[in-house]
Amino acid sequence: MAFCSLVFLDLFTRWIAIAHQYLLQGHRDSTLFASVYAIKEAHRKGLISSYVMRQAFYSKMVMYITLVIGACICDYMLHRSGGGFTISGMVIGYLSLTEFLSMIENLDEAGVSALHTLNENIKERMKF
Repeated sequence: MAFCSLVFLDLFTRWIAIAHQYLLQGHRDSTLFASVYAIKEAHRKGLISSYVMRQAFYSKMVMYITLVIGACICDYMLHRSGGGFTISGMVIGYLSLTEFLSMIENLDEAGVSALHTLNENIKERMKF
């Protein structure tokens, strides 16, 4: 459920960013709230495709679930053989961080100025 929530939030922030760009192109008020309200309009204009977004969501979920199951199997084998390292925690942490960074980037694209500096600092520290 936690991964599903993260992926959905990432998807939602992507919609906000697309709606923000739509509002900017139309020389309209493009605040965060205006962008959220413009999601429906951007969808009607074809900028946000339900089919494409659904496919991206499902493929991400299948990939994440597969990776987590694989990591849990590795953990099981390591623990049964006397090892103490947990791979699943590392995999889950990495996937969670990736989704969180994507949300920050999307909101930065949506004009949330407070996140621009955070986005730049994270990229600089992580050498993206």
